[in-house]
Amino acid sequence: MKPSLCIASILFAVLAEGNALRCQQCISATGTQCAGDLQTCPPGADACVTAYSTTTMAGIDMNMFMRRCGLLADCQETGSIVNPLMSLRASSSCCTTDGCTSAVKPVPPVSSQPNGLVCRACFDATSTSCHSEDTIQCTGKETKCIRYAGTTTAGSQISKIALRGCATPSICTGKKVTSIGGLTVEAELVCTDSSNRLGRGIFLPVLTGLLLLKLFFI
Repeated sequence: MKPSLCIASILFAVLAEGNALRCQQCISATGTQCAGDLQTCPPGADACVTAYSTTTMAGIDMNMFMRRCGLLADCQETGSIVNPLMSLRASSSCCTTDGCTSAVKPVPPVSSQPNGLVCRACFDATSTSCHSEDTIQCTGKETKCIRYAGTTTAGSQISKIALRGCATPSICTGKKVTSIGGLTVEAELVCTDSSNRLGRGIFLPVLTGLLLLKLFFI
């Protein structure tokens, strides 16, 4: 899976669900701006969402920026996922008039302070499951062990990704499907308070992301 598609997959999943509100629909991997046509939002969506993420994967830093329809109740949130091979930090902001664009909200800072939680850690860019005896020491507000499994469809191309690591509670969105710009992501993000059990996490309330994505998109 290409790094940018991998990030989009996670960001879509960790970011909120979503009247006849009209919002810009666009995505960019090159900065903190994008522009797209106004599109009528689906029923229930009551806000135009601006979402931003910064990801480090295999030593490479990448950004993802999106505008789209979403839920006002799930805006103004931040969240993160971390494992030994990658970290994703995301934020969202909203506005509620046709064609509006809200300012980019800073992503949560990196913390080096251990919080006592230890999680299983693995990453696979070719499958929807991974397993390892490796672990990661969680830090800061990443107080959940997460398992992410996602399938991204872009035309005839189908990509899969799986990871386990640490996450903030806002990322634990359960199952969801979302799409934008020709991409469709089917994802499941489940969390627990330890690496021994894995139950459905609590979304506050949704994506997640999704990459990404209560930050979070329809």
